[in-house]
Amino acid sequence: MRILLSLVGEQPTPNLIPLYHAAHVGQRFDGVKFLVSGDERFKEVAGHLSEAIKKEAEKADSPLSGMQIIDSGPPVDAWQLDKARADCESAIQKCLKAGHEVTVNLTGGTKIMSLAAYQAAVNTGVPMLYVNTAETQVQHYDHSGQPTESKRFQVKIPIETQLRAAGREFKRNPTKPRVRPADISQDHEELARLIAARYVVAHTKLIRKVLNAARRAGQPAAYVPSGQSVEVANRIQAAGLWRWDEAAGTLTITNSSAWNFLNGGWVEVLALCSLGNHGDFNEVLGNVEIEGFAGELDVVATHNGRLGIIECKTEGPSQEERLSFAIAKVRLHEVILGGPYAAGMFVLPSDENIRSWQDICRQYALPEPVYGANLSRLPDELLRRLRG
Repeated sequence: MRILLSLVGEQPTPNLIPLYHAAHVGQRFDGVKFLVSGDERFKEVAGHLSEAIKKEAEKADSPLSGMQIIDSGPPVDAWQLDKARADCESAIQKCLKAGHEVTVNLTGGTKIMSLAAYQAAVNTGVPMLYVNTAETQVQHYDHSGQPTESKRFQVKIPIETQLRAAGREFKRNPTKPRVRPADISQDHEELARLIAARYVVAHTKLIRKVLNAARRAGQPAAYVPSGQSVEVANRIQAAGLWRWDEAAGTLTITNSSAWNFLNGGWVEVLALCSLGNHGDFNEVLGNVEIEGFAGELDVVATHNGRLGIIECKTEGPSQEERLSFAIAKVRLHEVILGGPYAAGMFVLPSDENIRSWQDICRQYALPEPVYGANLSRLPDELLRRLRG
């Protein structure tokens, strides 16, 4: 068997990337053995990783299909170099005696563990690798520690597997299932793209004014489209979202679902479909609910081992407390689900309260919200954030 001995630290992703990468380039590992310290945090990460890989190994179409988890054995000392080196050498020798071909992943653990694993690999004559996330490379070294090759990785890690490796699971909600871009109706997708492409005409001069009129006076809203907005009004009517009575000069939004779409739901449709059609995202899901978290994530996407989280807001909240809560929620998901391998962003239909959004996003180290006429660049903005 070809075995990867992998140091475990706080982040699980560096343990997953080389497994998927090796399968992608035709150098698949048959099993993985985690080198873990006695720290409960790292033992927990190793447990989550093992569960995630076991589930993937059960899938016939997974790159990790059939992969075995080798017992971790005694803990590796995290702080004493000599002891840590001896622990790593013992783990390597055990695998070699069992007839396995061994490679050591130096990426995780404490710095002492990484240095000890390097020394142990040289002493036992086995090759090594290191995941260089900044350069999106897996760097390989021979048994003497000399570099042999560096290959850019292009990994497709399922969202479910990344969540599971972080100790989380999808919440099962039959009344509101997760959606994929293909689940969105063509009418809604085309309309969302139209509103974004002709933002001033479609949103500012038409939809927003109709919604405001309906809020003030109730339905039907007294409003007569004119000029370029006539075409957009007809497209919305063709999609069944409102009825335009030209004789009476009114527009009547057909139901609550139509209202929600026009009131900002189109932004979520746009985000889901634009990411799904972009080509650089490996998987895109909407309406993602996670066990242990309140609420849902509007859109979650993966790109080369990293997790993107999109939160779509209908309108800017009027109170700073609500705005802070929304941003803290996204930041929390970033930290728990991926740490440095995750990025969250907000998308908004308008510039309402945009200065407040921008100020608090800066405080929480989140990127500037994408809104209004800039919505068409959302996929590129998320990719820029994920690539660091």
